[in-house]
Amino acid sequence: MTATFNDLWAERSAWRGEFSFLLRLFSQWLKENGLLDSAVAARIAQLEQQVRFEKLTIAFVAEYSRGKSELINALFFADYGRRILPARAGRTTMCPTEIGYEPGTATCLRLLPIQTRLQPQSLLDWRAVPEAWVCTELDETDADHLAGALERVTETLQISTDEAHALGFFQRGNPPPGAQEEPHGLVTVPKWRHAILNIPHPLLGRGLVVLDTPGLNAIGAEPELTLELIAQTQAVVFVLGADTAVTQSDLAIWQNHFANGAHGVPRPLVVLNKLDTLWDTLSSPEQVKDQIAYQKAHAAQKLKLEGRQVLAVSAKSALIAKVSNNVELLAKSCIASVETALVHGMLEQGNQLLSTAVNRALTQLQLDIGGLIHVRKCDVAEKLANLLSMQGSSKAVLTQMRREVAVEQQQFELGQTKFAALIAVQGRLFRELFLVLDEQALRQEVQALTEVLARPGLKLSAKNAFDETFDRLHGRMHAVQALIGEIVAMHAATFEELNTQLKFSLGPVTPPSMEPHRCELKLAQLHHAKHFAWHNVLGLQKPEFVRRLAEELHVRSHRLRDGVFADLVVWRNSLTGEVNAQLGLRRASLEHRREAIEKIEQVGTGMAQRAQELSLHLHDLEKLAQKLEEQAACLIGTSDDKQALDVSLIA
Repeated sequence: MTATFNDLWAERSAWRGEFSFLLRLFSQWLKENGLLDSAVAARIAQLEQQVRFEKLTIAFVAEYSRGKSELINALFFADYGRRILPARAGRTTMCPTEIGYEPGTATCLRLLPIQTRLQPQSLLDWRAVPEAWVCTELDETDADHLAGALERVTETLQISTDEAHALGFFQRGNPPPGAQEEPHGLVTVPKWRHAILNIPHPLLGRGLVVLDTPGLNAIGAEPELTLELIAQTQAVVFVLGADTAVTQSDLAIWQNHFANGAHGVPRPLVVLNKLDTLWDTLSSPEQVKDQIAYQKAHAAQKLKLEGRQVLAVSAKSALIAKVSNNVELLAKSCIASVETALVHGMLEQGNQLLSTAVNRALTQLQLDIGGLIHVRKCDVAEKLANLLSMQGSSKAVLTQMRREVAVEQQQFELGQTKFAALIAVQGRLFRELFLVLDEQALRQEVQALTEVLARPGLKLSAKNAFDETFDRLHGRMHAVQALIGEIVAMHAATFEELNTQLKFSLGPVTPPSMEPHRCELKLAQLHHAKHFAWHNVLGLQKPEFVRRLAEELHVRSHRLRDGVFADLVVWRNSLTGEVNAQLGLRRASLEHRREAIEKIEQVGTGMAQRAQELSLHLHDLEKLAQKLEEQAACLIGTSDDKQALDVSLIA
């Protein structure tokens, strides 16, 4: 039997729990063997956090009345025994709605009033202002209560054309598609700008986030906000209606935002919904099948896709079938094909990215911890060699050994001084790094472009200002990369000296990769460039459009800065951990050798027993190194197995 999306998501969650458990056991083993320093502990904690709380988002995009919300109900929430998201003829979802679960947060529906569009803060800023949201607590055990509460995302307001114009929903003489002025000169607009539903549903609790968007070309649309959210998803489902085929509105959305992987948005899964409208009782099954095949081929041709890239489904029938446990109707609805495609498109990609990141982190951990064990082995071997050489030693030999220890102590203190200087220079360079990423400075980069856009008249120089803004942002990324290079070179030189003088085994410094962040900046530039093309010169005359464009640029730059900043902080904290550990071992070794010489001078006995103890300790360290390889191989193997897990379950 084919596994459902829910089954596969549960398997994925089980793997995450198993891996987190194994990681905690690994951490405990390191602690018991004295290998868990603060830097290693921080990196393991970060890795466990990434695995346990990593989220994957699916966005559902379409014009209104294509059945997006019904498809979401059928795919994920049929176990409630009824519709949870409002789904009926006409427009329902009037604002972007995020559905997920954050443990420790109340079960509730949070709604951001549409009036917040009059203020300069971005959605990212508003998320940090809880008092700005209207919050309704929910009873997750009562499906009727949940469904009733979610009806609020359909709410609208009737306001004057001046107010609608200020909010960006209505332009005199050029109303958006589907907009109609109501009697007495009023305009209907969404009541809410954004909605966040937080419920402890099994799928959501395992890291799934569902984004239901309003019709992008409808009056309820906020394209910049909606597409900003979509750009952060791992999968996009583009829904068409079998009863409408591909309309001009559908085609415009596809060409502007999704064709050819535009703007870094994941390539959408195209779903032809409302298959049941083609089930004609007066036609033979073969005729119905031919009609469905024709509609799929027609949609594929319009979107310039292969026929197999368009799936047909009846979300309504799938929901009814799941609620009533009607196996025959469920098969006829073809919902299984959509679930399977989502698994291939999102779960496999997400698992591959997660496994790659996990394996990279585990390999680095193994190298760092292995280096620490190697230093211990060298230290014990040196102690053993010194002890054996002192058997039967004369007073003159012991005196010479004292001199050697004193010389090594001087070298050790010199190494400490170099390390202290390294820390000082490193601190200065990181301060410079963080100044390059200063939030206020990035805001000013965007503000310079906003001021150009705010000037009256035709903004023929806007494209140049836009290019100059991104040139400066790219320049900041180059500055970050250059400073990272300085830090790496400085550490390499100091580590080489410490390895030579103190016989350390400090490995090369591996900096965080800036390539993903550079790619994100390039994609943001591509995404926004369309707004500055010559054919959109008139669009740049609209104050509301300009304001929202500046908001999105700020959101993008803020998210980019946060990503780079987080990577650099983790890297900074891990740079000195290995050096501190090896310095501590060398300090203890010198102290031990001094004590050994004193004991020999005092009693001259027990050397054979001590030599045996050191030999056993050296053997234990060999076993410890072997055990480390086994532990790391187990964790890496568990991660690798996950890449093939979902494929085996689909068969």
